[in-house]
Amino acid sequence: MSGERLSAPIGNLAVLETLGATTWLAQHPGYGRCVISIDEPDVIEAKRETLASLEHPGIRRSLGVLSARQGLAHVATHLSGVPASRCDRGHYHRRPRAAIELGVELLGILEHVHGRGIAHGRIAARHVIVGEQVGLVGFGKPRGGRPQDDLDAIGGLLFELVTGEPWTTWSPPAAYFVPDLGYALDEWLEILIAPERPPPIDRLRAMLRAVGASMPPPPPPSLPDGVLPSPVAH
Repeated sequence: MSGERLSAPIGNLAVLETLGATTWLAQHPGYGRCVISIDEPDVIEAKRETLASLEHPGIRRSLGVLSARQGLAHVATHLSGVPASRCDRGHYHRRPRAAIELGVELLGILEHVHGRGIAHGRIAARHVIVGEQVGLVGFGKPRGGRPQDDLDAIGGLLFELVTGEPWTTWSPPAAYFVPDLGYALDEWLEILIAPERPPPIDRLRAMLRAVGASMPPPPPPSLPDGVLPSPVAH
């Protein structure tokens, strides 16, 4: 694909949806749905190199670089789902176990990424894809991120999903906002941000699984007025 000339905005690839000012969801004739992003050459090259070194189903795969009038365009595989920033936050507030399960999957992705000597460096809710499989996007800029920054970002995201409040140095415990949680999540967050080196990421992941197991089960689905639940057979 390299060197192919694009017409505005992305040539002969069929545009399906505009994802941002310089990002589109398109249909690639050989790979199916793909994501096209136009940026400065150094940013595109950093993104291409980073994705080329990662092999995880929760991370987009680089398909190549195209030239465009607006700049270079990077083409990557598409991850189905929606960004966590567009999800119903009330879902995670009512079902904190679901937020913890999301965090466990994200730590699994980071275990692969950090194992390749790479840090994302700017994880936010908009970079987390929620679908049949959890995904993480937004790799490649800026450079120089630290693995601890990624862990802190995951901790902050989980706190916000569960409590509905932003996580700061001065935040009360999560149990202050959701008393039924207990303090398992808060204890995990304290380990995550402790001044000394945190446990290996696989250990943090196992500990987070235990946090989820300690939480109350999700509420039963609501039924329309006048409808009674089916009796349980004995």
